[in-house]
Amino acid sequence: MLEVARDRVASLQVELEGEDDGRAKGRLRRDLNKNELLVAQLQLQIEQATDAEKALWADLWSTPQA
Repeated sequence: MLEVARDRVASLQVELEGEDDGRAKGRLRRDLNKNELLVAQLQLQIEQATDAEKALWADLWSTPQA
């Protein structure tokens, strides 16, 4: 999902550079902003999940075996 969102951002940036129509540029900018926000949210979620998993494994490895 993250890679798809990153690809979409790159695609929108290219489209925006090549667009001459003001209305189309506005639409592309809005789409680009939405997708950049999505990328940032996904990166944050992945980072938080990674941190939570590391903490969980640290707790599990410090627990004595039965």
